[in-house]
Amino acid sequence: MAAPPPLVAYLTSRELAQMLQASYETVRRRVAAWEWPAVMIGRQARFGPEQMAAIRESLIRRAPEPLICSRERRQRNKRLRALHTGGY
Repeated sequence: MAAPPPLVAYLTSRELAQMLQASYETVRRRVAAWEWPAVMIGRQARFGPEQMAAIRESLIRRAPEPLICSRERRQRNKRLRALHTGGY
């Protein structure tokens, strides 16, 4: 007789929010927008090891945008205006 599969703990949205140090609403929005995977049990979202690994991967992949100083921003905007107006 085969051994039963091990029990896996599934986190609730509130538990995941605490673990990620994010708000509960952020977790709900990301799940509703299909940005984060979840196992739906009725209307409740639960997160197992596979889902948490995918969420961690999505957080790691998102690199912050580099900061632009005001001089660089002015130069960029000047180039964009020149392209948009035909060089005038």
